[in-house]
Amino acid sequence: MAVPKPPFRVIIAGGGIAGLTLANMFEKFDIDYVILEAYKDIAPPVGASIALKPNGLLILDQIGCYDGVAKVAHSSADGEAWVRDPNGKPISMQRLLYQHVGKRHGYNMLFFDRQWLLKVLYDHLRSKDKVFVNQKVQTITTGPLGVEVKTACGDIFSGSMVIGADGIHSAVRQEMRRLADEHSPAGFRPDEEDNVPCYYQCSFGIAQNVEKWKDGEQTHTCGHGKAFLVAPGPGGRVYWFLFIKLPRVMHGKDIPKFTKQDEEKLVAENRNLLVKENLTFGEIFDQRVSSTLTSLHEVVYEKWFYDRMMLIGDSAHKPNPIGGMGGNGAIESAAELVNHLLDVRSERQGSLDGISTAELQDIFQQVQHARFSRASEVVEQAHELQALFSYERPFFSQAVLRIGALLGAKDATLARIGGLVVGGTRLKHAPIPRRPRVIPFDYELPAAPLGAKSHMAVRVVFTLVMIALLFTTEGLNRTVPWAGLFPASQHLLANSKAQASFFAIQLISPLLVWVIEAHRVGNQASLLSLASLFALATPFLGISRAVPLYAIALTTSPLINAALREIEPKAVKSILPALVLAYVIPSIVIIVQAGGVEECTTLWRFAPALFSLSTTIIWKAATLLSRNRGGAIQLSDGENDKELDRYKDLELPFLNITYFIAFIALTATHILALFCANVSHVDIATTAIEVIVDQFAKVNLMSALPAVILLELYSVYEMRRLGQITTITAVLAAGFVLLAQILVGPGAAWIGLWFWRENTVARLSTLNDKQ
Repeated sequence: MAVPKPPFRVIIAGGGIAGLTLANMFEKFDIDYVILEAYKDIAPPVGASIALKPNGLLILDQIGCYDGVAKVAHSSADGEAWVRDPNGKPISMQRLLYQHVGKRHGYNMLFFDRQWLLKVLYDHLRSKDKVFVNQKVQTITTGPLGVEVKTACGDIFSGSMVIGADGIHSAVRQEMRRLADEHSPAGFRPDEEDNVPCYYQCSFGIAQNVEKWKDGEQTHTCGHGKAFLVAPGPGGRVYWFLFIKLPRVMHGKDIPKFTKQDEEKLVAENRNLLVKENLTFGEIFDQRVSSTLTSLHEVVYEKWFYDRMMLIGDSAHKPNPIGGMGGNGAIESAAELVNHLLDVRSERQGSLDGISTAELQDIFQQVQHARFSRASEVVEQAHELQALFSYERPFFSQAVLRIGALLGAKDATLARIGGLVVGGTRLKHAPIPRRPRVIPFDYELPAAPLGAKSHMAVRVVFTLVMIALLFTTEGLNRTVPWAGLFPASQHLLANSKAQASFFAIQLISPLLVWVIEAHRVGNQASLLSLASLFALATPFLGISRAVPLYAIALTTSPLINAALREIEPKAVKSILPALVLAYVIPSIVIIVQAGGVEECTTLWRFAPALFSLSTTIIWKAATLLSRNRGGAIQLSDGENDKELDRYKDLELPFLNITYFIAFIALTATHILALFCANVSHVDIATTAIEVIVDQFAKVNLMSALPAVILLELYSVYEMRRLGQITTITAVLAAGFVLLAQILVGPGAAWIGLWFWRENTVARLSTLNDKQ
């Protein structure tokens, strides 16, 4: 007679965010569970707030909890995110922070009471009789087919596995350590808990109706060893965090625990700290609803599981709360655990009953492998952010915050948030809700993004090659007759004016790319914004040096994604007029000029830079005219607030027209040269011919061919690295890049690649926003 398999049941220790989220997931997928909560209240008013970001909200949406969260949470209409100096004076500001996050990732960032989230998660449970309060885990006993948990009340609960979702002071982890020491001492590093570091203490809490606080305002206020994060909440609530660096780094058991008297002393010492120019910490604290003083542990444990027990949330990985990712990380870990349990259940014909310890160990190992690197990244980034705002390295902080603000890095906050959001996980066995978003999550991309380490190696090699080309281009051009590979350039050698025309027209390609990239929102704080500088360097240093310099600058700038690729539509509309007026006409004048050629060529050297400058001038002039209701030029899109227009692709049609016209002109020039070997001779003074040839030879795009091709291939590689295209597509694109050099010429090949890149990235944003 067959022995019946024990039914599968999960014992969840801890009724916090991780535990309640996991319970909701188990109910969705018909997995039995019980929750053992150590305290008497499942949603205690502990004075803490929670920041939920799109990576966590998407998962809550998958289990049906998002609507309940959205009803109680706060998403500001203004969402002004400030960075301030120690005197409370503004350094930088991002408008409509929450709306930007929502447009980019599908869910607005939410700030609200942690207690309210716990209540939503608890209320959503169908089987509330499976939640037991006042049941602190005391001992755990494991066997070949299950576990038993004895609580401080003396009750015993049986199940197949235990999930420790009970925080940084996890009782489950203590039991894991005890059992490991008894049966397999090599399972855990002996001193791991004793080496958990603590760098900061934190006063946090909830205030109500702070008189000088503007609804929707959020601020990071910097200080020397002290920093604030203050955020808005529903109904006039204000959530504060005051981070104070400890005199020395504390570890393990030496990490202090604070009393109310300690809190009162700290507040008294810091009452006059400025949060902003007209508001002190004391004025916020005096309006408190609740408050706490605590130490901030920062850790990612090396091992999250033992036998039939596993840790998730703060019990396994705890970041500094300044990054706002702690609760979201707990939700992700819960989702990853459920993903692997369901995978195994499917392999076992739909049942987890009688699951062996070895099977569970394999599941736990896969979960930790899936989450460890990301959890480590979250902890590290929060640590660095704290160091930045607390002026641990004062010169570095000043440089990053102030120079970044001067360069227009208004998207720095959005980029920091988005960089962590997109790498989140999801419940693989549940549909992804249709929430419009411009930036897809990594798992929605055509291919998985490549690792940072391999990219660093490629980037270094590419930069070194470009540096080498800066100093070896002339010798390389003499060694390898690039012009000989292109019949067009050979045919043009018979006539200097035709040759100069060819060189001048082909130069449109890099000039156009530089101007477009300079006006792109994602490049505003990078070297790519200095289009006029590269354009000015071209006729003086030569295109063969300007392109490698630009390629090096390209490696320091973020490659475009759907949120960063936007260009002000009026700026795009200004490109073609500026190109004609500032570059094409001056080039025609110099090429057809029979007398005074040397003087004209000297003046022409400034035409490339004038094109870039003229684009900005025409754009600004058009903007001023459009604001005048009686103005004849109307380039406005008809909306007063343009802040969120970047997500509408308003500029894409005009940009495509610009690409198309340039591509046709460059291709036609190349093909015309191929079939016009016998160009009629024009009688012109020999000295004039020499001046023309000498000047325009410097901008012969063919002389920069190695750098141009490598730059184009690097751009294709970057698209693949970011997951925007598949490996097969990248290989095909690289092949077309090489073939296009012959078929349409280097200039048209470059423009064609940029057109394809522009539209490929733009299409990624339609994965969900058109549904």
